[in-house]
Amino acid sequence: MAELTHLNTSDILTAFGVQREWPLRGVFEILCRPAAQRFAREIVALDQLVGSAGLVVGGAWMVGRWAERFTVLGAPPPDGPLLLVANHPGMLDAMALFAGIQREDLRVPAITRPFLRCLPNIRSVLIPVGGQPGERVAVLRTAARHMREGGAILTFPAGRIEHDPLIDARAVTDLAHWSESIGLFARLGGQVPVVPVIVGGVIAPEALRHPIIRLRRRPEDQRWLAAIWQLLRPQLGRVHVRVSFGRPLSSTLPDLAAAVRAEARRLIEGLRQA
Repeated sequence: MAELTHLNTSDILTAFGVQREWPLRGVFEILCRPAAQRFAREIVALDQLVGSAGLVVGGAWMVGRWAERFTVLGAPPPDGPLLLVANHPGMLDAMALFAGIQREDLRVPAITRPFLRCLPNIRSVLIPVGGQPGERVAVLRTAARHMREGGAILTFPAGRIEHDPLIDARAVTDLAHWSESIGLFARLGGQVPVVPVIVGGVIAPEALRHPIIRLRRRPEDQRWLAAIWQLLRPQLGRVHVRVSFGRPLSSTLPDLAAAVRAEARRLIEGLRQA
């Protein structure tokens, strides 16, 4: 718990742009520690629940803690090999996807983070992504093998925090940054259906509009700080999270990445018009 609290504190200070060499960093650490400790307890409880009841129950529990409403539109295939391709607005998106996908065989390629050392059950769901080219090839092979054995893979092709589609129309333009590796994942996985999925409503508009967000200049830093501010102010987090699944696409399409982006755009527009 102590290590997780320390890591959470560091993440909070990083979101605010507090540098390690700042003379008053120790004061900021003391101010942030109660919230960091509270969130550490929740993450540990989540990990224990994933271990005892499964990924779907764990995801639904976490969404229930932080969202007022949760709506799932559509559903992916309940079994068999599957590649899911999702946007990444941050905050609750992964938990909402775990709950909405409803598959215990789901695996997620994810960048290795120090806090995962403290979460063995969640760590077992992930395929760790390192920084070296050889490690990335190993991730592709592991994911492909899992799909060939009948499992499901969830990927976030943007590789960064994106705009929440229910708050900002620029979520559509974010799709242009989705990696072309979608096609590579699908080809290596065999004849696997590819399902685009869009998450929205995870960021509270009040958090994104708060004046404190202006402490950061880069838009991606502002979005990350909004998520952290929402974490620090739970009363802002009573959001309506929505997950919308698209139509399964054939992995043999000549331009699969373009087809995925087109379907994702349709889902975003549908959520925004609902």
